[in-house]
Amino acid sequence: MITLRRDQFDGIEILRAAGHLDYRHCAEAKAVMSEVLEDSSSSVVLDLSDGQGVDSSWLGICIWFKKALGHQGRSMVIVSNASVDRILQLTRLDCAFRTVEVEEQALSMLLKDREVAL
Repeated sequence: MITLRRDQFDGIEILRAAGHLDYRHCAEAKAVMSEVLEDSSSSVVLDLSDGQGVDSSWLGICIWFKKALGHQGRSMVIVSNASVDRILQLTRLDCAFRTVEVEEQALSMLLKDREVAL
């Protein structure tokens, strides 16, 4: 089972995913991420800290989402946990994503990015 929640903070979109982040829930995740791409113009915090592992299907969705945001001039920071960090390191995707340990760090990074852009 997976839970996907969508929130905002100071103009930044926050997606929180909890549960088993595997192929069974990719269609649901991609639908929510597609809504974010259509409905919003802000950068995104993708909070996977309550996720129970990430499989290759989820990694593919995260890569797709990051690229789609980049094409729109937006960025993403992932809030991670030890399990997600380990998978990212094993696949060498830790270099492709900006990751932090807590949501507040991600929000701070994206707020600073926004200030620099102004």
